[in-house]
This record gives sequence, C-alpha cells and structure tokens, in this order.
Amino acid sequence: MQDALLPRVIFSPAVLALSLAEQLARQGGEVVLYTPGQVDTAEGVRNVTADLSGLEAELAARGDDYLDLLKKHPLTFVTLARQVQAELVARAYADANAGELDVVHIYTNEEELGMAMSELCRVSVVFTHHDPFNFLVRYRSVMPRYKHLNWISISLAQRRGMPADTNWVGNVYHGLGTEKCQGTTLPATKPHVLYLGRIIESKGVHLAI
Repeated sequence: MQDALLPRVIFSPAVLALSLAEQLARQGGEVVLYTPGQVDTAEGVRNVTADLSGLEAELAARGDDYLDLLKKHPLTFVTLARQVQAELVARAYADANAGELDVVHIYTNEEELGMAMSELCRVSVVFTHHDPFNFLVRYRSVMPRYKHLNWISISLAQRRGMPADTNWVGNVYHGLGTEKCQGTTLPATKPHVLYLGRIIESKGVHLAI
C-alpha cells in the first residue's frame, strides 16, 4: 500500500507519521506504528498492520488497484478504509490493555472511532487532529463532545475551533525547522510566492498573496 499510494497521492499523516516514529526511536523510545499496510520503518520501530484481505478481495473483484478505487469510487474506498481503521484502533487499545504500550497517540481526520472508544483503553491516549476543528460540519458537531480527552494541537490558532475549556496537553507545530531553510533574496521586480500543499481557501494562500 505504501508503494501503491504514497508516491502519487497526498495522504496525512503518512510521511509525518514515519518521521515521528523514527525520531522517537532515535531518542530511545520503543515505538509501535499501526498502519493499514506494511511500510518501511526505521530501526527500532515495530510496524503492526491491518488485515487487508477484505479490501484486496474487493479490488480483485473489480479489477482495480488501490488508486483506481480511490479515483473511481471514493466513497467505497473511504468506507473500506474506515473499517480497516477501526480494526487498527481496536488492536492498539487491546495491545495497550495487555501491557504492551505506555501511551497511545491517534491522529484523527474525519472519524471519531478512536475518541469514542478511548475510555476502554487503560493507558493514556492523546489525539492530534489533522484539520481546523471548524473546517467541516462534522467536526463542529462531533469534536466538542470530546473536549475532555487529551489533545495536542498543531498550532495555537487551531485551538480556536474548539471550546475554551478543551483539555490541551501540548502544542507541536508541524513544519520544517527554520534552521533547515535558507532564504534567497530576489529583486523586487520579480515577486513570487512559493507554496507547498493543497491550494484551497482554508489554507490561506490568498492572504499570503
């Protein structure tokens, strides 16, 4: 799945998750990364994968690969992906309850399964959400119900989309360290904007321009 999708499709957290797992392992942590399919992990990172037999049987019946299904039938892809995700979350919580994990970190997007089931887990569970909390009606109606859980924001601005009494346990910016980026001075006659990511209104590209 890593080779079939990641090089051609923007998926989050994807590379972010791989990088985070690698850095935690380098600092001496024992890291378990739960992913739908096998991924290439760094030394010290154990990869636990889901049972994709049902999804692969559906692909075989249609004569499609993962990318075909995503492009032609996105709703079917999302439905099957969420089934896989539910199994991964359940596996992580079961492993934690068996004493294999000290903390579980779940990166959420358009689903609330991990949040709804978190009270069944006997170790600390923390959540990071991919989008602004007020980006979709689904987020605005669901996320505030779980304000009591342990949340890590990816910017202080992101917090404005949740109730004031949300249980924020930390803030971790997702981006490149400025020490890794060297600026280049160009003549004022050649103004330009360099942008990486999806060009959509919520990203604020129009404000930068």
